[in-house]
Amino acid sequence: MILEEKHIQFFKVEPIGKFPVELNITGLTLHSAYVVRKIETSQADDVLMLKIYLQFVAFAPAGSSGSFAYHLAVPEAVRKVVLGEEQAVIWMRD
Repeated sequence: MILEEKHIQFFKVEPIGKFPVELNITGLTLHSAYVVRKIETSQADDVLMLKIYLQFVAFAPAGSSGSFAYHLAVPEAVRKVVLGEEQAVIWMRD
């Protein structure tokens, strides 16, 4: 299952610096039966896509959590960052 923005509590995207741009992305899944399994990025043209994969808590390793904190370096060619399959825009370059 891939986490969407509308299912994240306490969601924050905090830019750090201007050159290069880095983002601290944090939040907590609203799906209480799931934990964050992994976070992946991919790039298509000037869009960086962020996907947060969830795993059913019963099958997760001990110590897994539904909260996440992810540090993302934004390449110079990227104009916006989107989240999930719905591609919600979570950051755009000025």
